[in-house]
Amino acid sequence: MQELLENLDKIHTTVLGAERVKKNIALEVDDVVDWCKVQIEGADQITRNGKNWYVFKDNSTITVNAHSYTIITAHKNKKQPYKTGSRPKGEFTEHELDEAHRSLLSTLHKCENIDISKLGKSQQTLLERRIAALKVALILIEKEQRKP
Repeated sequence: MQELLENLDKIHTTVLGAERVKKNIALEVDDVVDWCKVQIEGADQITRNGKNWYVFKDNSTITVNAHSYTIITAHKNKKQPYKTGSRPKGEFTEHELDEAHRSLLSTLHKCENIDISKLGKSQQTLLERRIAALKVALILIEKEQRKP
């Protein structure tokens, strides 16, 4: 978080990035970069996941590349993010659900591609149980994403 705040002067975007931000959050300002910098400075929450920073402010999320400091996109949130320790049990942001779904789906595909004939009996059973658990988790996330 501090790293992003210390490098506000490096934040920029492309013409297409600015158009995407304006469209996604119905933003009517001339300078998208300045607007994003103000949002970052007053953010409710900033997290880093992989190569991107996610800046949560009011009802929107801004995505910034962590290496180039390029504003990639922004979108409106359906649910407000919660600060660490204050989240009601079982409530997640749309972004958190998307990231969890993507990660679990990747893990499921990797598990399904393991050559089971090379595993011992207990390892086969464990793999089968993990695959079943991943499928249950994916279904639950998909149900949560479809809620109004």
